[in-house]
Amino acid sequence: MLKKNPHPTFTAPVKIPVPGETPETLIFTFRHKSKSQLKRFWEECKENNIKDEEAIHEIVSGWNWADVEFSKEALVELIDNYPGAALAIIDGYSEGLHRGKVGN
Repeated sequence: MLKKNPHPTFTAPVKIPVPGETPETLIFTFRHKSKSQLKRFWEECKENNIKDEEAIHEIVSGWNWADVEFSKEALVELIDNYPGAALAIIDGYSEGLHRGKVGN
């Protein structure tokens, strides 16, 4: 049901590229941002040269990674160990925010 104000968070799958292997899917919990908030957020990131992990930490509030508790440090380590992760997470956020869940 469409509500005047959306939920403050939403979940979306993100396929994390694993070098030489099939991508691994994690379910991320993202913080919702309105269109105007999102525009300001990305402009501020660009103007202030915000690092990927800082920007992503602002939009992610959790994940379903079984053995790894979500924290800023764990997020930084994920992005460092899997170079394609940052773009995949940002793409997953954008997809979830703009398209919502797609299903039967």
